[in-house]
Order: sequence, then C-alpha cells, then structure tokens
Amino acid sequence: MPIDLKVHVPNPDIKSIIHLINLHGKNLVGMELGTHRGESFLHLLQCCPNIQTLHGCDHYEAFTDYITTPYPTGAPAYSVDQQRQDWNEMLCRFYIKHSGNEHKAILHKKKSMDLIHEFEDNYFDFIFIDTYLTEEQICEEIPAWYKKVKNKGIFAGHDWNFIPLQNYLHQFRKANNITGTMSVYDNTFCWIKNS
Repeated sequence: MPIDLKVHVPNPDIKSIIHLINLHGKNLVGMELGTHRGESFLHLLQCCPNIQTLHGCDHYEAFTDYITTPYPTGAPAYSVDQQRQDWNEMLCRFYIKHSGNEHKAILHKKKSMDLIHEFEDNYFDFIFIDTYLTEEQICEEIPAWYKKVKNKGIFAGHDWNFIPLQNYLHQFRKANNITGTMSVYDNTFCWIKNS
C-alpha cells in the first residue's frame, strides 16, 4: 500500500505548483533539484499521474545552508551533518520505494552541477530547483538549469522569501528578456519558459 501523504508528508515545498504540473500535458519528464528527505518528490510521484519520468538530485553530503530569512543575518540558517544526511537519503529512498510509482523515479546522488552535463538543453518539461545554499550557487545554478527546460516548460523553485534570490531572479529575467508572468506563492516561484 502506498504511503498516505496526509499522514506522513502533509506540507511539502512543492505543493503550490502541483496543479500547474498536472495541467501541463501528458508524459512529462521532470527534475527536482535538492530532493532532501523526498517529501516533494513523493508528492510529485503520487499526485501527478501525467509524469512519465521524475528525476531527483541530491548529493547527500553534510552541508551548511546560508539561505536565511530575514536577510542578512550574518550566520548560516542551519547545518546538517553526515549522519542526518544519511538518514535523509534513506528516507527519500523509502518514500520512492513505497510511493506506488517507483518505476517512474530516478534518484541521482550527485551535486547538481556535476549532474547537469548528463542532460541536453531543452530536455525537461519542468524543473523545481531547491539546491542552492549560498548566493553564489543561486547565480551559478539558475542560469545553468534554466537551459535544460523545454520551451513552454515550467521553471520553478523554492526560497522566494530570500531577498537576494528575488533580486537575482528579477535581474536574470530582465537580462534574458523573460517577459512571461512569474507567479509567486508560499515561498515558491514559477513561470512558463518562452524562448
């Protein structure tokens, strides 16, 4: 029997774009960057029957997150040691195994910028990015992974409440002449790519 989302994972980061993904067509290929415990990944597997293949990426190494709200605080938001990361990976793999849709899931245990070279540009129907831990990573990962989204695909991410992310996204959209509406809700941003 698949995991009961309401009991085990009631509040995933990706919840505000589930409808958008479900209305986006059939046989979608998607990517979640920063799977962590697998809560959003599990929701995508169980709530989006139109996903054909769902890739996930996380390096599962100890880390310190500097994406803090309010900004700036001068201190990291939190740190996760290797033991906790081992637990996060185990939980993510458990969720996948018991999702009822394990056959759709591919979990890559890599850093996102090492994985990126395995996919051609314009490959994914949607990407949800939540890997960045510093402002430098925001500036590196967003433009790199944006190229991997198909025209008319969904580009989305987490941590909208982090002011440097907001500033970077506005600059990125302006520099790349992205004029389509960006929707923001519940600390998540998304827009449809028009190239």
